Amino acid sequence: MNFIIRKASLDDISNIKNVADIIFPYTYKNILSKDQIEYMMNLMYSIESLNNQFTIQNYEYFLAENNYGEILGYMSCKKNDNAILKLEKLYILPNYQRIGIGNALFFKAIEIAKNKKLFHIQLNVNRNNNAINFYKKIGMYIASQGDFDIGNGYFMNDYIMQYDI
Repeated sequence: MNFIIRKASLDDISNIKNVADIIFPYTYKNILSKDQIEYMMNLMYSIESLNNQFTIQNYEYFLAENNYGEILGYMSCKKNDNAILKLEKLYILPNYQRIGIGNALFFKAIEIAKNKKLFHIQLNVNRNNNAINFYKKIGMYIASQGDFDIGNGYFMNDYIMQYDI
């Protein structure tokens, strides 16, 4: 399948939200409660939150699109205070997983880190997420773990995975 990776703009926010509305609940349906999924969707993928990520928090989003301009997956990242590229999100629509899109988005993150002269990429991933196997295959390792309070009595129980450039 042919696809391109391109940098997203503010004009893409509603499309990112629409794709996240499919991917995020699918990814976590067997890991998190329905209430926690809804809470996290609002926290991370409301139009207001996405706008804030672009304009205030300095996230960079990249989209994988097919020849028709349909978004198949997305990645967001930003440089954190420790001079590490923090991979905030990397999600692919279920029907398009395992065909190289995740690899392409991750290699884009490596390119960004190198351009910013950073030596590590870090990512939080739920300890029960099958994506851990994908991240290990592309060279990431578990550097630590934590339970992060996200409000409303919910926690993200994550591994912090790292890739050394």
